[in-house]
Amino acid sequence: MTARVDVSPAFVREARVRVGGSFSWLLYALWRSPHPTPVALTAGAALTAQAIALSFPR
Repeated sequence: MTARVDVSPAFVREARVRVGGSFSWLLYALWRSPHPTPVALTAGAALTAQAIALSFPR
């Protein structure tokens, strides 16, 4: 059995905005990068992971 964690709707909305922004940043980085796709994808994924990790409270 798992414990239920109450999360405010504002937190969920903010998290969705941050994740959406991170994904948009990833697509922009792929589009504008002069590097090959794997390099740009790795850099974009690292930035996305960092943004998601920093968006949650400690």
